Amino acid sequence: ILSSNLNMQLPNGWLWDMIDEYLWQWQSYLQYRGKLLGKTAEEIQALKAADQGSGLWDSAAVVQTLEALVSRSGIREELSSDGGQALYASEGYSLTSSNVLRMLGYFSLIGLLRAHCVLGNHEAGLRALAPINPHNRNGLFATKIPMAAISLAYYSGFAYLMMNRYYDAASCFNFGVSYVNRVKSHAQSHRRGRGDMLKKNEQMYAALAITSSLCSAVQKKLDEAAASALREKYGDKIRQMSSGSTNIYEDLFNYCCPRFVSQAPPEWSDAACNSNFLATKAQLSVFMETVEERRHLPALKQVLKLYSSIPISKLAVIVEMDEEAVRRHPRVRRSARG
Repeated sequence: ILSSNLNMQLPNGWLWDMIDEYLWQWQSYLQYRGKLLGKTAEEIQALKAADQGSGLWDSAAVVQTLEALVSRSGIREELSSDGGQALYASEGYSLTSSNVLRMLGYFSLIGLLRAHCVLGNHEAGLRALAPINPHNRNGLFATKIPMAAISLAYYSGFAYLMMNRYYDAASCFNFGVSYVNRVKSHAQSHRRGRGDMLKKNEQMYAALAITSSLCSAVQKKLDEAAASALREKYGDKIRQMSSGSTNIYEDLFNYCCPRFVSQAPPEWSDAACNSNFLATKAQLSVFMETVEERRHLPALKQVLKLYSSIPISKLAVIVEMDEEAVRRHPRVRRSARG
């Protein structure tokens, strides 16, 4: 495709499936390679040879392929010029040119977001998505392809969550679950159609529960139907997380997070090595640091409401925190500036 002059028109759903399948196979291969337990010596040797030889499913090559599709298609320049209005109106089709490269470039933007996220580089994923804005859905072409829209909502929401941008995360997850509610009855029933849609829907609700627990104010931004479903599914767990239950945070994170992969091969000499687990553990560790930082927030908020001024040393004693940790807390710094 990158080296040819195309003269065909293909359904956009097929073109999305090409990018989705490409990334699914890459991700599945790295998941398979990453878990050595249970594999025979011959299987491990074959994986090792493939990794050292052809670089089968090399992560850098996959990202470069997606970037090449984006670059050759000129889609970033097109979207930057009119916000995607022409693409939305024409659905990528033209009487004078093929839609294939143009739309593969568009879907590769979402593919790059996904690839960077499962590699654990969430900020890079959001940068690669530009100029698609996951918050500006007026004329957003992805909404015409259900799994493209859901992938955009899920991966951008998760990236914002990991970057502690809770309003942005909630906005994406809210859009995602509301969108699924509208289109699920018309979803295809093929291998990874409706099943993927419903699974992502449940994962987004779990991620929304985490987001709501970390920043309760985001619940005011949710659609009424999404807020009601969230209370029904996770009301008790949200209350427990808000009260400091870290185990529930861990359980929900492990359920709603992407299938993280490692760019580096596993330690071949360790038959029990599982680089997938290590990649997920690293992301969970980063997330739980944030949870720990915010664990004392409810108590801090209550105390700060009671006092117009209070010494840091006294505040630390009341909320049972280290004095230096209280000084570093964002809410305390904001109160001090106020």
